[in-house]
Amino acid sequence: MGNWKKHTPNTRSNSYTREDIEKAVIRVYGEIYGKYTTIKYSENKKEDEPSISTVINRFDSWDDAKNSIIHTDDSVEEPTVDKSDETVDTDSKPEEETEDDETEQVEEEKEDKDTTDDIDNSSEQEDEEDEPESTIDDEEEDKEDVEDEIDYNLSRQKCIRDVEEVAQKLNGKITAKDYVINRQSQHAKITDIKQHFDHWSNLRQEITIDKDPTEDYTRHECVEAIQKVASRVAYSPTAKDYDSERAENDPSADFIIAEYGEWEEALRDSELI
Repeated sequence: MGNWKKHTPNTRSNSYTREDIEKAVIRVYGEIYGKYTTIKYSENKKEDEPSISTVINRFDSWDDAKNSIIHTDDSVEEPTVDKSDETVDTDSKPEEETEDDETEQVEEEKEDKDTTDDIDNSSEQEDEEDEPESTIDDEEEDKEDVEDEIDYNLSRQKCIRDVEEVAQKLNGKITAKDYVINRQSQHAKITDIKQHFDHWSNLRQEITIDKDPTEDYTRHECVEAIQKVASRVAYSPTAKDYDSERAENDPSADFIIAEYGEWEEALRDSELI
């Protein structure tokens, strides 16, 4: 693995313009659900669209390609304000104040001051009376916070139990896509699960499922098998490519996905992305 390169330049990549690549990446992005990965791009692109290797060859990495293309497409111009119709009356002059007007203004200011003083005194008294109620309100808020935390923990445990239940029906192999397809109406929705777990692999670490006893490998063995195939084909293999190239005694792609949650996580652990 010392001389391993992540991507071998594709001689066909120059036949696609940057516009071709942007259109393909944006089109696939609009059709997929969840995190936009190299696997999802490869599985959903059309035959005449650039391959994932071509996209990455034009950018430093897949993340750079996504950030550059998707961010550029989302740009929105801010509306401009036309001030040409605004007119300023330069001829208007303040009216001269009479002596009677000045006297009325002084009296009004005095009345306003007296009214303001009365309001301030009344507000101080009301604040003193409301003080005990604030303490009660604080206690109620603390109680609600505790109840919310209990509900959150119960919901989190339900997500774990529901995924375990679906996984048992699939012989211990479960991905996010498997769960969405096989869950019943009483099971937690995938959106609920995302509120409690940043990534599917984090959830996988907390569930307890029975794996197929005929297939049992360590993560180290999975990494070695993936790297061996990658070295032979000279690129980061998809799950389908891996299964077609792997040795018979190496772990299957299904086993690796069940172990990591997603194929991309296994490639990352293998230092291929």
